[in-house]
Amino acid sequence: MQNIGTKDITMKKILICVINIICRCERKHGNIIRDCFVATLLAITFLCNLCFAKLKVGDRAPGLILSDIGDKKVSLLSILADNKPVVLSFFATWCEPCKKEIPHLQDLQKKSDIKIYLINIDNLSKEKVSEFLRKSNITLPVLLDPDAKNSGENYEVLKGGKASIPKLFLISSGGIIKYISSGYDENKNIGEILKEKISALEKESAKIPRELAIFFTNSTNGYLESCDCPTHPYGGIVRRATYLKKQREKYPENLLLDSGDLLPPYCSDILAEYLLSATNY
Repeated sequence: MQNIGTKDITMKKILICVINIICRCERKHGNIIRDCFVATLLAITFLCNLCFAKLKVGDRAPGLILSDIGDKKVSLLSILADNKPVVLSFFATWCEPCKKEIPHLQDLQKKSDIKIYLINIDNLSKEKVSEFLRKSNITLPVLLDPDAKNSGENYEVLKGGKASIPKLFLISSGGIIKYISSGYDENKNIGEILKEKISALEKESAKIPRELAIFFTNSTNGYLESCDCPTHPYGGIVRRATYLKKQREKYPENLLLDSGDLLPPYCSDILAEYLLSATNY
C-alpha cells in the first residue's frame, strides 16, 4: 500500500489552521495579535518536528511505485513477493560518494541472491541515465524517481529541499527496515556491513516459531488473465497460484480461505483484525 506521508499531512493541517487563525485575528486586533500567533506558529512547528519520529530501523518501509529504465512499473510489494530481503539505494549521476558505494553493492549482488535496486533521483531522461549506467558499468536494476518527488520525503532522502545521498535501506522480506545507511564512509565497507546484516536477518528468520498462515483470497480479483499491474502483481489465476505456491514454501502450515469475492484487493489492518477474529467462532 502506498505510504502517503502521515507526518507531512498532519503538519500541513496544523499550519493551515494556525495561519487561518492569524489572518482572522489580524483583521480584528491588529499587529499585536499577529505577532503572538507568529511566535505560536514557530513553536508549534518546532514541537511537531520533535514529536514526529524519523524513519528508523524497525519501521515498515514506505510503499513506492516507480518506473524502471524499460518503463515498466515496479512496486516495493512486487519486489518483496519473492520473500527475499531487498536493498534500496538512492543515488544521482552527480553524486561522487554514490559512485564509490555502488561497486560494493554490485560485488554483494554477485555473491548473494539478495535483491538490490538503485533509485536514481536525477531530473534526466531515461536515455541520459542509461548512458551513465553503461559508461559506469553499472548492471544493477535501476528505478527512476526524478527529483525524488515520489519517494524522497517518505524515505527522508530530501532534507530542506536538498537531496541527502547516498542513502541506503535494507528491508526484510516482510517489509521491515532492518538497516539504514546515510552518506558514504570510505573507512567502512558497506558490502561487508550488509553481508553481516543479511546473515543476522537469516538467523533471525530461522528462529521464528511455527506459524499458521491464513490466506484470504478473493478468487481472481476480476482478472481472468495474468496482469502486470504493479499494484496487483499477482492478479489473474496464473499469478495468484504462483504467489500462493511461493508463500506455501515459506509457510508449510497454511489455510486458504476463499471469500467469494467479498474482500477488497487490500485489507486494512482493522478489517484484517475483524476477519481473524471471525475465525475464532
